[in-house]
Amino acid sequence: QNIKTLSELVLSSHCKEVALEEFNLKAVKRKEYAVSHEDDGFSILSPEEYVSVRVMVELEKYKKMSRDLSYEVHVSQISNYILAGLGCVLAATGYFEWLVVTNMSMFCILGLEEHNSTTSRLTFANRAITDLENLVAQWRSLSVIEQANPVMYGYLVKSMEGVKAAEVVAKNPTSGGKDTDLSGDNSVQREIPGMDL
Repeated sequence: QNIKTLSELVLSSHCKEVALEEFNLKAVKRKEYAVSHEDDGFSILSPEEYVSVRVMVELEKYKKMSRDLSYEVHVSQISNYILAGLGCVLAATGYFEWLVVTNMSMFCILGLEEHNSTTSRLTFANRAITDLENLVAQWRSLSVIEQANPVMYGYLVKSMEGVKAAEVVAKNPTSGGKDTDLSGDNSVQREIPGMDL
């Protein structure tokens, strides 16, 4: 009875003027939750599919992030060195009014780098790459029977979610996250049966 009432309410609204297609819902879910072209964003994944569709895609994303952020940090540092040298030349030649411009430019570059959390995000990306590569290597070293163990699969998913949580903290250090290892646990070593960490 309630479903019929809800259906009537929907059809009495402006929704009656548009096509109600399941395809649109799938497209929205794919756009919101999918991490690759192979991932539809809401289907249940086997452990091996999870590794290839989620973990490996995120690993490639972090590698690209690391390269981009490293370039950004280097450009920022080189710009500051050039501006500092230019400031020394201006001071030595008596153009003190232009010295303020070079100093303010340096402060703007440093402020922008701090605002974007570039160095903390670069540190995070490098740690995430290392942790995910280790996680994949550990996962692939397990036998098929060990990989089918729900505890192992749970560890794999929890580790990946820990990396994603650490990414939020790296992007926004004031988000209230603690400085933990990327597996989301404060202990460096965790005891998982059959998996040496």
